[in-house]
Amino acid sequence: MVQIITPDVREHYQDLLDDMFRMRYRIVVEKWGWDIPGIEPGYDKDQFDTDDTIYIVETDQSREKAVACTRLNPTTKPHMFSELWAQQCNLQPYPSGDAIYEWS
Repeated sequence: MVQIITPDVREHYQDLLDDMFRMRYRIVVEKWGWDIPGIEPGYDKDQFDTDDTIYIVETDQSREKAVACTRLNPTTKPHMFSELWAQQCNLQPYPSGDAIYEWS
């Protein structure tokens, strides 16, 4: 089941989001070996997980465990592309606007 978690309903999904952040840590830190500054051990919530972030979470059949996830951040605010990879974009300036989201 796919859950789309927008800022206006986030409080109803806090347990699932906590599970998602733990799953992300297991994958990106423990499995892939990424070093993500500022996150707490076992929980991958970084500076790009903001009040404006939209999450798309695939859950198991119980709808309680995250099995896959992605996030969308508005390009009108700081996001991974603007803060980490803008110099790698051959479109200068990089796309930004109210209807444009960074997908990570």
